[in-house]
Amino acid sequence: MKGRTAAVILVLAVIVFAGLSFWYLRGTPKPSQVSQGQITVGIPPTDDSSGLVYIAADQGFFADNGLDVTIKDYDVGLRAVSGTLKNENDIAVATEFVIVSKAFEHENVSAVAAVAMYEDKFVIGRTDRGIEGVADLKGKSIGCDRGTISEFFLGRFLQLHDINLTDVTIVDIKRPQFINAS
Repeated sequence: MKGRTAAVILVLAVIVFAGLSFWYLRGTPKPSQVSQGQITVGIPPTDDSSGLVYIAADQGFFADNGLDVTIKDYDVGLRAVSGTLKNENDIAVATEFVIVSKAFEHENVSAVAAVAMYEDKFVIGRTDRGIEGVADLKGKSIGCDRGTISEFFLGRFLQLHDINLTDVTIVDIKRPQFINAS
């Protein structure tokens, strides 16, 4: 008899719990019913990780979750974050290097998400200038967007190939000028 009473109480508890859950959840707004929040995202469109923002916008993921997202393009993540600090946009896509650099400058920044890994930095040498391999970079001028992750990776690349930064001349070239740089 005790076993049967416990089973009946258990079944009734499950029914009451299921009923209360249904009652509570039926009043929860669906994502499309959530009030719209407006946000501007500053991104460098040429970075691979920025593609995720464009895909989310194109697939309606932001709208489905109550966000009205405006995408503002910047040539590099450093300037996207600087735009955020100047209230040009609400959030920015940038590398960890930019976050750390801004933190060292005592700027109020923090990372809220991360992409595990991607590769989009390259060193391109001109054979008509005598550059056939990495060792040929010694004594040459190298164009790089100073203060960005590109400069960090260039320095690391040279170091790994036993080339000192004093062995080359770094020329500050902003990303939009890369194509016409000689």
